[in-house]
Amino acid sequence: MAGALNITTARPDEELGGKFSYAYTPEFEQSDIQGMITGSLSDTVRARLFLQSKTMDKGWLKNEYYGTNDPTSEEIFGRATVEWDASSNTLITLMYEKSDFTFDSFPHAIINAGPLAGIGSFNSHTAASIGNSTDAMDFGSSQMMDGESTEFMISSETTLAAGTINVIAAHSAYDFERFLDADYSPLDGIRFDDTCLLYTSDAADDSLRV
Repeated sequence: MAGALNITTARPDEELGGKFSYAYTPEFEQSDIQGMITGSLSDTVRARLFLQSKTMDKGWLKNEYYGTNDPTSEEIFGRATVEWDASSNTLITLMYEKSDFTFDSFPHAIINAGPLAGIGSFNSHTAASIGNSTDAMDFGSSQMMDGESTEFMISSETTLAAGTINVIAAHSAYDFERFLDADYSPLDGIRFDDTCLLYTSDAADDSLRV
């Protein structure tokens, strides 16, 4: 009923190994490619590299305004992890993550069009008519989002007779551009832009576990 969700990424292995997978969903023209390789670089250094690419070219909702099947997306993600046995009781870990994502449309639908029905908005779970026509308002979709994120972390774990000392430093950044037809109709009404928003954070943590 209560508690915390703790997600830990996979650590490098000493033995050389790897995985590759490919999945495809014809209904949505959706593909998911994943690859991983891990192993020792020396007697004291191990590494792991993971890459993933996801695309969806045909969504489940028809936007009659643009003649598109929403949503469509393209995502690329990578993570590199290196572990170094600095001494017999100290482990240094470096992790770097990078992702890029593009969502060209979203599955917005109007369940109850109400007075908007008269201008061509649909009462539907599977179809919509959302868009703009003027140059100042139109961006070619009901919503678009394009961005990237970066994560870097270095940690030191030292095991002593009295307990374990962990020292962690991290940096994260999230940058995106977003455009939205905020009136959810075929009218040139309200367009919402949320562009060039950059969020960065740096964190350091020293802890002693006994």
